Amino acid sequence: MLAGTALRNLKPKSKLWVVAGNTWVRAVGTAFNVYRREDGVRVTVSEGAVKVAASRQDVPSDEALARLPVLLLAAGEQVDVRPTGPAKQVLSPPAVEREVARRTGTPHFQDQPLAEVAQELGRYTPLRIELAANARDVRMGGTFQTNPKGVEAWLKALHDGLGLEVRRDGQRVIVQQQ
Repeated sequence: MLAGTALRNLKPKSKLWVVAGNTWVRAVGTAFNVYRREDGVRVTVSEGAVKVAASRQDVPSDEALARLPVLLLAAGEQVDVRPTGPAKQVLSPPAVEREVARRTGTPHFQDQPLAEVAQELGRYTPLRIELAANARDVRMGGTFQTNPKGVEAWLKALHDGLGLEVRRDGQRVIVQQQ
């Protein structure tokens, strides 16, 4: 997986490998997200369990996985795998629902830095969204569609709701505090 999100819902006893950068995810009969981000890989499990490991090998296998340090994630757990190491957490049921909402094309954000929201929604538009340093940490929430029309609604909310300046230059959009 070179970029983006892989969403999978496997039948019991079905097996699948997802490779995102140096992160391997081994799933057996489960529902989970793998989101390759600029700063690493996020794996979220909504049903069942998955094994997550970091490896520099190209081809995953059960034999290779047995030789690596492995994190076992159960339903309701998430791990961010970064070059500095993994950070595992247990999510509340509403947080799991928000992660799963990406599958339906309507991610929900709650008190998140604008930089995270822009990274997520920027994947669904040909626009290049750039945040000024003074806007990156502005906190926001809301539910937006993952399509160009949804991104336009989000940009309008930044201006109308948060009072941010949204300036366009062709396909480039610059967002900053006024």
